[in-house]
Amino acid sequence: MKTLMTIAFLSFITITTSAVATQLPTSTPSVTVTSFKSFKIHRQGKGVTLSWQPATADVQEFVIERSYDGEFFETVCSVGCNGTSIHRFTDENVFPGYIHYRITAVNADGTSEASPVQMIRIVQRK
Repeated sequence: MKTLMTIAFLSFITITTSAVATQLPTSTPSVTVTSFKSFKIHRQGKGVTLSWQPATADVQEFVIERSYDGEFFETVCSVGCNGTSIHRFTDENVFPGYIHYRITAVNADGTSEASPVQMIRIVQRK
């Protein structure tokens, strides 16, 4: 019975390898970001300050998200839009390590667009 399971497993590996070998990965841009003129982050005191400027005044709110692994993001807060001026938010709840931030602009018509991800390294201060 052990031999039969091994043969079935090897057959599965062969099929998977063949499928992967014949398909080349392709890269396509997911979103063209036009909602932001700028987006920057920097360390300020014990927190991280985000500053950004929307390209248009059509944005209703901004959703600020944070990730410690660059893959899974959590919402930190939502802030309203005050035109095309520069917006700022300071995240005071940060831990040492690499932190990734992104901002999603939610337009009045319900559509949304995410900023590029920005990363900062926080070193524990003594």
